[in-house]
Amino acid sequence: MKQKLTLFFYGFFILLVVLFIYGSFTAPFSVDHGYLVALAKLRVEGLMPYRDFILPETPLGIELLALPYRILGVDASGNWAVGFICTIHLLNCGLLAKLMKRVYLEPYAIWGSLCFYLLVIFSSDALMVNTEPFAVCLMLIAVLFIFKRNHRKLFIGWGALFFVLAVACKIQVVVMLPLMLALILWHGKTNRIHWEKALLFLGVVLAGCGLCYMAITVRTGMPGWIDNMAWVQEEKQVYFYGLMLTQVTSVKEVLVNLVILAGRCSLYFYILLPFVWKKLPIYGKRFACFGLVATGSVAGLFFLRAEFAYGFFMYPFIIIAFAFMLDAASARRWMWIIALTVFLLPGYLFGRELIKLDWGRKKAEQTEEIRVLRSYVKQPIEAVIIPGDCNEYDLGPQFYSEIPLLRPVNLSTSKFGRERTADDLNALAATMTEVDYILLTEKAIDNLLMSGQEDAFFDATADKRAVGIGHYMLYIKKEE
Repeated sequence: MKQKLTLFFYGFFILLVVLFIYGSFTAPFSVDHGYLVALAKLRVEGLMPYRDFILPETPLGIELLALPYRILGVDASGNWAVGFICTIHLLNCGLLAKLMKRVYLEPYAIWGSLCFYLLVIFSSDALMVNTEPFAVCLMLIAVLFIFKRNHRKLFIGWGALFFVLAVACKIQVVVMLPLMLALILWHGKTNRIHWEKALLFLGVVLAGCGLCYMAITVRTGMPGWIDNMAWVQEEKQVYFYGLMLTQVTSVKEVLVNLVILAGRCSLYFYILLPFVWKKLPIYGKRFACFGLVATGSVAGLFFLRAEFAYGFFMYPFIIIAFAFMLDAASARRWMWIIALTVFLLPGYLFGRELIKLDWGRKKAEQTEEIRVLRSYVKQPIEAVIIPGDCNEYDLGPQFYSEIPLLRPVNLSTSKFGRERTADDLNALAATMTEVDYILLTEKAIDNLLMSGQEDAFFDATADKRAVGIGHYMLYIKKEE
């Protein structure tokens, strides 16, 4: 029976890999793709993060994302970044499989949980280029060092160094440090607590992060570069008995986001835990707890900034917990049925994401709009782009990433192409007269007029001719 299940899940995994690759290249370039790839290309051109352009995260992720363009040049398509990120996601699957094998899971449980993992990440921004997969990859390598068979202190040190590199890719992954310490404290088949190795890991991580800070400071010449980190999404002022407090995210918003996150990875499978606890091996019991610690860490992060891509940090540990419960639940039919239902919601979301791609038609439309605009850009030129709406696959920053000759008028902001607030619009309106190209959607024009910037808009477009490009209106400065 187990052999048949292994073959079934193996075949299902291969199918999901094919669909995952297909979806990655069929999906239009996302807003995050446009922003991050544009920054990666600026880095290849020699501009320095924090000094020449604002980077709202630690720099190693952008350095890694820039690798294809260091080889192929900045004119290369954004599809190379898509392929690179897709490869990292699949590499993470391999690292996760190796980790599950190292904690003695059955092959059918490994392949079944890998199918679950692909379904989950597909619905959690995996089709959008971001730097979280790099951090997850390095974190999994760190965990693999921790779970080396002989558990020598040298391997703990290597694990700490790779975790430092994960933080250098995405600083928010530092919230997983308590989990990493828990993995070391309760490592092995006995109940012995490894205090010395946990302190060694913590010491190396703190020292490594300090050295990274100093190295980036020396490299960029910007001691305050860490102030650019995007920890908070939006601050709100609230009053409590006359005392003004800063509220980052409301409890209601956090709870809603956590329910969505829990639904994406079918966390309800934890209802099996009381029924299978006695049957779980020691690693199974520990990873059931580790999965909850990982979820709690990401939940805490959500109080500051609700980014569903942060869920990538916790998914590997949730998946391993599920694999152990899947294995233990196989003895009873009703528990086995509950375990298999976890595929339903992620599977539905997987299918929904594929349907949204419209068999590549949306990407073809996006590619055509980019091609038309590229035909008007013959030399390096500064531009103002205001999409009005900029969600998921709406065009905006993608113009900057796919047309390197097109430059944002202001690199001292971390929002170019993603401006939404009245302050953002006011700042852009003040720069519109300084550029030769202005690219606006109808909604963006309405927003400018409604925000009291009609004089700035009409002054900036008075000496420009208008050309329609898809959903955009392009205003080009007339030649004298």
